[in-house]
Amino acid sequence: MNSGEVFYVIGGIGLSIITYFLKRTMTELEKIKETCYDTKNRLNVLENDYVNKVAQLNEKIDILQETIKELTHELKEFNRRVK
Repeated sequence: MNSGEVFYVIGGIGLSIITYFLKRTMTELEKIKETCYDTKNRLNVLENDYVNKVAQLNEKIDILQETIKELTHELKEFNRRVK
C-alpha cells in the first residue's frame, strides 16, 4: 500500500464517520421539528380556547353590569314610591 491509498482509506473512514453523525443529527432535528409543530398546534388550541373563554366571560360581565344598573334603578324607583 502506498501513501495515496492510505490517505484514500483514511479519508473514506473519516467521511463515513462524519456521515454517520450527520445522519444522526438530522434524525434528531426531524424529531425536534415534529415536536415543535405539535407544541405549536397545542398552543394554538389553548390560545383559541382562552380567547373564547375570555370573550364569554366579558359578555357575562356586561350582562351582570346591565342587570345591576336595572336593579339599582328599580330600587331607586321603589324607594321613591315608599317615601
